Amino acid sequence: MAWKKGVLRGLLVLLAIVVIVAVGGYIFVHTSAFRNLVVSKIVQKVRQSTDQQLSIGKLDINWSTLTVTLHDVVLRKPQSDMPTFFACPELKVSVKILSLWHGKFAIEQVVLNQPAVSIFVGAHGENNLPHSAAAPKRNAPPANPASA
Repeated sequence: MAWKKGVLRGLLVLLAIVVIVAVGGYIFVHTSAFRNLVVSKIVQKVRQSTDQQLSIGKLDINWSTLTVTLHDVVLRKPQSDMPTFFACPELKVSVKILSLWHGKFAIEQVVLNQPAVSIFVGAHGENNLPHSAAAPKRNAPPANPASA
C-alpha cells in the first residue's frame, strides 16, 4: 500500500512540474523578451545568409492564427551610404503546423504592404543587392592573374 502512495505522489509531482513548465512557457512566449529573442534570431540568420543588415521595428505574434507581423522592415548593406535595398512598413507571414512532434511547418501566406525595392549600381560596379554570404563578394576587385 505504501508503494501506491509513493507512485501517486510521484505522478502528482510530475504533473505539477508539467503544469508549471507549460504555464511558464505560455507566459514567456507572450513577453517582449520572447519577441526580442525572435527578432534577434531573424536578424542574425539574415546577416549570416545575405551579409545584409536587417532591422525590424516591431514584431507581433498572433498565436490563434499562427501569424507573425513584422513592422518597419528594412534590409540594407551594413555601414554603407548606398540606398536601402528593401523597405516594408508591414510584412505578415502565416504558417501552418505540419508536425509538432517533428517541428515541421509550412509558410501558408506572405503579405507585403507597401514594399519598396531600390536597386543601386555605382560607377565602379558596387551595388546594394543581397548576396549569399558563401558566394564571393561582387564588390571586391578582380584578382590579378599576372601576380599569381
